[in-house]
Amino acid sequence: MSLASSIEERGPIRRTGVVGMGYAGIPAAALFADVPTVEHVYGLRRDSPAGV
Repeated sequence: MSLASSIEERGPIRRTGVVGMGYAGIPAAALFADVPTVEHVYGLRRDSPAGV
């Protein structure tokens, strides 16, 4: 099964998650949030001490 056929079968992406809320993750999550068909964007960040 190809990605295109999977998307066609399931419909548009409504929820997505972004792992890492740093320099790349926050802008990526914001871009996903601007997509009209995306209803929820989940941002995941591991719990780590500052500076690590």
